[in-house]
Amino acid sequence: MKKSLLIVVGVLVMFGFSILAFGQDCGKCPSKSSCDDPKALKVKDAEKDPEVYVKKDNKFYHTKECAVVKDGKDVKVVKLSEALKDKLNPCTSCKPVTPPPPPPAQTENKK
Repeated sequence: MKKSLLIVVGVLVMFGFSILAFGQDCGKCPSKSSCDDPKALKVKDAEKDPEVYVKKDNKFYHTKECAVVKDGKDVKVVKLSEALKDKLNPCTSCKPVTPPPPPPAQTENKK
């Protein structure tokens, strides 16, 4: 009887510690989120709309390392969304981030 009681208590103690481990942060998820949350594993907002570099009177946006903006003259830092709103194109030399293509238009088969 004592032996089975010890086994039951041991199992309950081990189960209790495993429950405590579930709540620990693994470091892979953004703060204050759950690993079960599919949105938690998505890219951070800053990475969705990164900063790009635009030279005055230029029709392209660049990376920080691009030779075109390296001199720092007449260069401003803007969000990618703002550069796209201004109808700027990605530099062909430095190849900065580009937005994903829009989903294909859905056409209905009308009969």
